[in-house]
Amino acid sequence: MKKIGFECKMFRGPAGEKPTTEVKEVTSVTVTFEKSQIDLTSRSSAGWKVYKGGLKDLGVEFSLFYDPEDENFKAFQASYFDGTPLAVFIADDEGNGVDGDFEVMNFSQPQELEEGVKVSVTLKPTMAGQDGRVPAWVVASKDA
Repeated sequence: MKKIGFECKMFRGPAGEKPTTEVKEVTSVTVTFEKSQIDLTSRSSAGWKVYKGGLKDLGVEFSLFYDPEDENFKAFQASYFDGTPLAVFIADDEGNGVDGDFEVMNFSQPQELEEGVKVSVTLKPTMAGQDGRVPAWVVASKDA
């Protein structure tokens, strides 16, 4: 079934726990999955470069409306300035998506002339603390 962006959801919470606080003031969310490429080319590869996937990398980028009084804004801001890890779950309308502990690596504030002021946020996975949760793809249960 095709999905529409505004039907998707983002949740945040304390690192090490399942996030339950919905972040509603986000726009333009991009979740990027990549792997490093390990070159295994040899003379036996018949003139072709051949590769094996290596370490996985995950980045989440989104815009959040600038509101210093909003609890979600404060949480992402604290993650950037204080290095506080956050639990984040980015899901479609059925609950399928990526879940894990993240730290804010970018908290920029472009100020466009004819748009509401937003901050641009970049999240990267973190393992801060012994209860850190590595990213995982969650498939929603149809029985729930």
